[in-house]
Amino acid sequence: MPHNHVQPNIDLLKKLPQVEEVLKRPQLVDLAARFPREKLAQSVREAVDAVRQRILAGEEPDESIDAPGPPSRRSRSNAPRCAA
Repeated sequence: MPHNHVQPNIDLLKKLPQVEEVLKRPQLVDLAARFPREKLAQSVREAVDAVRQRILAGEEPDESIDAPGPPSRRSRSNAPRCAA
C-alpha cells in the first residue's frame, strides 16, 4: 500500500524569519511605540507559527511572511489584536 505522506517544503521553512528579526522591521518598530512589546512579539510568533503549520501540512503560504511591505487586508483582518 503506497504511503501518501506530504513532504513539507524545507526551503520555505528555512526562510521563515525569527521573531526578533520581524520585530526590528520599521512597521513593527512604529507599533512598538503604541503597544506593549510582548503583545507584538506574541502576535508575530502566532503569525510565523501559522505559516509554519501551513508549510508542514504541505500547503503553500498565501503570502510571504518576510515580505517587506504591509500585510494584505485579509491577513490584517485575521491577525491577532494587540490590546494596549
